[in-house]
Amino acid sequence: MINIIVAAADNGAIGKDGKLLWRLPEDMSRFKNLTTGNIVVMGANTFKEIKRPLPDRINIVVSSTTLPREDLTVCKSPDRAIALASRFPDKEIFICGGQRLYEYFIDIADRVYLTRVRGNYQADAFFPALPPHFALQNCERVCDNGFETEFCTYVTAKN
Repeated sequence: MINIIVAAADNGAIGKDGKLLWRLPEDMSRFKNLTTGNIVVMGANTFKEIKRPLPDRINIVVSSTTLPREDLTVCKSPDRAIALASRFPDKEIFICGGQRLYEYFIDIADRVYLTRVRGNYQADAFFPALPPHFALQNCERVCDNGFETEFCTYVTAKN
């Protein structure tokens, strides 16, 4: 199962200058709870922002250059990342950024865990609009570190 996990503003903003736009402790706790024991796939810039492999997860970084790390798996394409991840059929795959990976996987993902940050923000990285084959499964309003947010889960309705 391919999941996308993201925190995005109303205008789709997710980051600027390689950094997140906000600090959301409850969202980070949700991220940890969902992804622990599973596979996280991220781009090189997202990995640079995180600065280390996420513990208790299989970390796969998609990068056109080799990152000199022995503690992660690096591959050159999203397709190769999924091929590597599929070697672990008992684990879920979580696409966790950045923009290009979200754009690549949005049409083939099975589920989207979206933390919607209310408001519009200046950014240079954006989350794409959800395709119409996604249906809202549930949504919970939360005030996270002073930000009005919603934890929403969308599932595919394309079958």
